[in-house]
Amino acid sequence: MKAHQLLCAAFLTAIASSAAAAPTTAVKVETVHRETLSDTVTAYGQLVPSPGGVEWLSASQGGRVVAVLVTQGARVAKGQALVKIQATPQTQADFESALSALSSTRSKLAQTRSLKKGGLATRADLAAAQGAFASARARVAALKAEGVGPHAQTLKAARAAVVTQVKVSRGEWVNAGARIAALAPGNALWARFGLTPEQAAAVKPHAAVKLTPVFGSGHGLKSRVATVDAQADAATGLIDAEVPVTTDKNGPFTGEWVAGTITLHRIKALAVKRTAVLADASGHYVFVVRHGIAHRVAVEPLIRTNGLVGVRGLEAGDVVVTQGNFELHDGDAVHIEGAKGAGS
Repeated sequence: MKAHQLLCAAFLTAIASSAAAAPTTAVKVETVHRETLSDTVTAYGQLVPSPGGVEWLSASQGGRVVAVLVTQGARVAKGQALVKIQATPQTQADFESALSALSSTRSKLAQTRSLKKGGLATRADLAAAQGAFASARARVAALKAEGVGPHAQTLKAARAAVVTQVKVSRGEWVNAGARIAALAPGNALWARFGLTPEQAAAVKPHAAVKLTPVFGSGHGLKSRVATVDAQADAATGLIDAEVPVTTDKNGPFTGEWVAGTITLHRIKALAVKRTAVLADASGHYVFVVRHGIAHRVAVEPLIRTNGLVGVRGLEAGDVVVTQGNFELHDGDAVHIEGAKGAGS
């Protein structure tokens, strides 16, 4: 009997020693808490003048360009001279002819009035002289209003703006009505982003956008999507989205490339690091540590962003494994190396 008792005691001691020596897995954990998470897409585009904001300056008379006073990309003030055009000989002759006709009809009108007083001209004669003078005066006024004259025509900026195009050079001959230069408001630009069809389907008008310069270290700007095109560009296969941008003298500037981070939607959810979420044939899951034991808990991912996953299936305050979880099984003992907030 005593030998049997000794054998049982030895067996129980062996079991206890084996349990004490059972290995534990070293893991790192974080505490789950609720965060506001945003689902975003990033696209790249170029700043262009706002639609409908470009104003073209045209030559009101044919002539030769004698001075180009600005370059493309320059900022100009209201009233600043941009281009000078010397009238053609024919234009000068036309203007001189109009002035001569005005002078002649003025003299004729004065003479007819004098003759009318002496009874040597009729009312019809006076009316005809008055009509001829009015017509000649209107002709000269119209030419002056169009900028036609014997001297060089100076094209000026009607408002503060940015010169986006200059289509002439010094010495060039231009026709009346020819486009000379394009001006765009200096503080109103649009960013045009190319989106894939999948991205375009998810981006809605008025979605929040953060714009940052691709080159340089300019500060970010905030705006919202104005429009998303209904068809793809034939050359690139991308769909354009337009975003208005308000600028100042420090930029950004027309032609500059920017990155746009577009917010698709924003939710408040329990957040864990991406490394905490695993998946197998049964679905997504995490390991929650309670009293030194890892428990497998099924979760539903709701959103992935910035290294975090918003999930359903946990509770605030749960401690989840973020490193070492690949080696775990449900019920394994673990040794916690550290604990931090889920967002750190």
